[in-house]
Amino acid sequence: MQELEGIIHITSKGDGFVTTEGEREDRFIPASKTGTALNKDTVRIKNDRVVAVLARARSAFVGTVQKGAFVPDDSKVPATRLVGKT
Repeated sequence: MQELEGIIHITSKGDGFVTTEGEREDRFIPASKTGTALNKDTVRIKNDRVVAVLARARSAFVGTVQKGAFVPDDSKVPATRLVGKT
């Protein structure tokens, strides 16, 4: 199967839908195969898996630190464990 490039739209459950130019339907990407892609990133996909993040849609995130993890205000961004002192 060929590699395609497009914009990924992540659901609150972590699944993604990639919109590609020239395709009628979005490609479904299960949460387990989105890799490090975040909502609205430009990605390359192959076999319904994100194989590369080509461009980030955002470089800053708003949220809080709770019990050693960054918890973003946007539910489409996964919580992240912090390393070191908090």
